[in-house]
Amino acid sequence: MKPNEEDINFKSLVEIAGGDEAFIREMLILFCEKSESLMKELNISYQEDDFIQVSSLAHKLKSSIQIVAQKELHTLVKKIEKEAKSAKDKHAIKEIIDQLNESIVQLIIAIEKRLENPKKFTRPTA
Repeated sequence: MKPNEEDINFKSLVEIAGGDEAFIREMLILFCEKSESLMKELNISYQEDDFIQVSSLAHKLKSSIQIVAQKELHTLVKKIEKEAKSAKDKHAIKEIIDQLNESIVQLIIAIEKRLENPKKFTRPTA
C-alpha cells in the first residue's frame, strides 16, 4: 500500500470543521500523534495477550479513524475490536493488526504530505 491522499476523508473533516482550514490541520496533526501512540499501545497489548486492552484501544481508534480515514480503515479497526473481544484466533487478530499498522503508517505519510501542501482542504486538490 502506498501513501495516498484519497485515503483521507476530506469530506468528513470539512463537514466537522465547518470548513475551518486551521481546525482541519489541527485535527489531522492530532490524529497522527494520537494514532501512533494508540497503535504502539495496541501492539504491546497484543504481545502481552491482553485482548481486553486490544479491544479497548481499537475502540478508541475507531472514532478518530471514522472521521479522518476512508471506510476501509474503519472496517479494519472494527474487526480488531470484535476479534479481540472473543480472543478465539490470535493469529487472525495479528494479521488484522499488521494490516492496520501498515495502513495507519501509510495514512500518516499521506496526511503529513498533504499538510505540507498549502492548498485548501475545502477545494479539490487536483
